[in-house]
Amino acid sequence: MKNQTLILHFFLVIGFFSLTACLETRTSIQETEQKKVIQEQVVQMQKSNADQGNRFNELSEGIRSLNGRVEALENHNQIVAQDKDRAKKSQEEERSENAKKLALFQEELVKLQNQILELQKEPKVKPSTANPFDTAQELFKNTDYKKAIVQFQKYREQFPKGKQMPEATYKIGVSFQELGMKDEARTFFDEVISRYPNSSFSKSAKGKLKAKK
Repeated sequence: MKNQTLILHFFLVIGFFSLTACLETRTSIQETEQKKVIQEQVVQMQKSNADQGNRFNELSEGIRSLNGRVEALENHNQIVAQDKDRAKKSQEEERSENAKKLALFQEELVKLQNQILELQKEPKVKPSTANPFDTAQELFKNTDYKKAIVQFQKYREQFPKGKQMPEATYKIGVSFQELGMKDEARTFFDEVISRYPNSSFSKSAKGKLKAKK
């Protein structure tokens, strides 16, 4: 009876150790599987982080490229705006300059008209012929330039398409030049050159203007 009890106790001890070993083996397997799962999760997370890092780099590069384009566009718009401002300023300056020139021209024209009126107030010369050009020629030869201007101008008014228009206009310029009125003389020389470019007096007028320089 005592031997049976010992045998039973022996088997119980062996069973206990076997059960313990099985439990330890199962626990070890579970721990190994858990480690494997954790390692896979870590690898997955690392891969995900790497993908996110690449995506972040791509987005950053895209943002830098977009910022560069925006900057280039802003610079282009700034250059265009500056060009427009310069063009506008240039046009305004040109208009202002033209307005000044026009005002000076009108002033000179009024001055010239007044001077002609003053000359016309001089004692009238009894014409030797009905054509004032002949009277003007005689006065011009006698160096009576003030009266010659008046007679030449009368001819221009009476015969605006007369054959002697180039000569009359030219000699008015010469008369003013002889009287020391250079600006007035230039006005008539310019008229001869522009209105009668093919006449011999146009060439003479050019010579007078060139000599003045």
